[in-house]
Amino acid sequence: FPRVDKYLFVSQQALDEFGKFLFAHNVPSSRLGKLLFVPNAVRSFGEVREHQRTGILFVGRASDEKRLPLFLELTRRIEAQRPGQFRFTVVGSPSAEGFPHVVFRGIVSDEQEMAALYADHDLLAMTSSREGFPMVILEAMAHGLVVLSTPVGDVPNRLDGSFACITSSVDEVVVLEEMTAGILALDADRERMRRMKRVALDRAKQDADPATFRERYRSLLISPNSET
Repeated sequence: FPRVDKYLFVSQQALDEFGKFLFAHNVPSSRLGKLLFVPNAVRSFGEVREHQRTGILFVGRASDEKRLPLFLELTRRIEAQRPGQFRFTVVGSPSAEGFPHVVFRGIVSDEQEMAALYADHDLLAMTSSREGFPMVILEAMAHGLVVLSTPVGDVPNRLDGSFACITSSVDEVVVLEEMTAGILALDADRERMRRMKRVALDRAKQDADPATFRERYRSLLISPNSET
């Protein structure tokens, strides 16, 4: 630790957890000025778009913490209540049998293709049990998507009800009930959804500006011992 100039974190929660770890190992709190929070930026921004059928997007690898099966159960529940009313797409995970109403796109590595997928949807659903602050949230906001998320990592501190719907817990039953209600309510009130999408895009431009991001890193590299 004494040999490192700065530690950079893209998640405030991760920074706080590391600070507690250092404190537990007798590192003086005066040394914690080395820990810096520098949020990520996005490469490009889209625009708010409207679609005849509300599109719900899941982006994430097939890992335990992403809880793809929970998202798929969410789609099953919504499809049963409103047959054919919504579009569901999964990116980053392999196909799963038994979900004919879901489009599985697999891994998408092309930036323009991914941007087109964001633009073709209205809501991002993140059902994770644990996160820091994933890039997928910023990218979705940058293309004018409303975010539906569990209260993990930095989500409760960096998202709010003006452009996001955050569940009250990570419990699967709660997530299913609250996300289902949130999705149906937004689809029924398209004007509210449009407002939230505009706020999401504006917030992304404010919080994930690439010019600000570059300047923070440039300043750090030029003067690593100064505050950024």
